[in-house]
Amino acid sequence: MAQHFSAIAAAGPIVGPIIACLWFGWLPALLWVVIGAVFIGGAHDFFALAASIRHRGTSIGEVIKKYMPGRSYKFFLIFVWLALEYVIITFTDITAHTFKTNIEGAAFGPGVAASSVLYLILAMIMGIALYRGKLALWKATIIFLPFLLGIYWLGPRLPNQFLAPLSALSVKQWDVLL
Repeated sequence: MAQHFSAIAAAGPIVGPIIACLWFGWLPALLWVVIGAVFIGGAHDFFALAASIRHRGTSIGEVIKKYMPGRSYKFFLIFVWLALEYVIITFTDITAHTFKTNIEGAAFGPGVAASSVLYLILAMIMGIALYRGKLALWKATIIFLPFLLGIYWLGPRLPNQFLAPLSALSVKQWDVLL
């Protein structure tokens, strides 16, 4: 399938802008998203989809198997597996650090963690409403969008007694939890 070829939704457009914003400010992050996503990510995805279509929608592993001998193919699969593990570890670690971030003395990290937890709970409730409750998508959107916006507003503004358990966790504890 084409998704096996296409990896623009991995570390590049997610981790890159976050690090650019933390280190250099909002403008480099914005440029990273706009220029990188359009010219680099878009081109990558186009050629990945074209390669997938040429091979009847098979995975990258199947295409490599067709063109590389046995040992090279196995090394390639090991490389892909290690690269995916690295991406997962990177996402987890960056998320854990984000949950512990303090900016100018204010603990924004626990607020981000609270927003994330509330968002996941809301997503599960919406999923249940859609699939078990047979709620129409447009109705679910009207119902749940205000809750989503409320979560983004509420998370960083929760009182300290709610955020204390989240802020007590270390980065390593967040890594394990995530």
